[in-house]
Amino acid sequence: EEEARQCLFVVGSYRSNEEDYPEILNQFISEIDSVPSVRVTNISLGGIAKSGTNSMISDALRLPIRLIRNFSDVVHKKSAGNPLFVKIFMTSLVEDHYLTYSLEEQRWKWD
Repeated sequence: EEEARQCLFVVGSYRSNEEDYPEILNQFISEIDSVPSVRVTNISLGGIAKSGTNSMISDALRLPIRLIRNFSDVVHKKSAGNPLFVKIFMTSLVEDHYLTYSLEEQRWKWD
């Protein structure tokens, strides 16, 4: 009779620019990795390319990339290509009325 296999899948994440967690996380990963039957895989994710930010904003505002490129370039620079920061920055622009929807023109406008 085959021995029953027990599996556990764990996903963890942290921001590499936060100073408190990497040491604790590295210690934890080292302890887990020292177990012979455990495999640890690290995946580092960077920001998205400017073209990705352009596409993301084009989709969100339902406007062609050619119309939002300058706006999107500013958002990309401010967010360093981090999709979460793009969303947060865009939300703040709406809340501060720098990005508004024009019912008359039926499209998003920005200053």
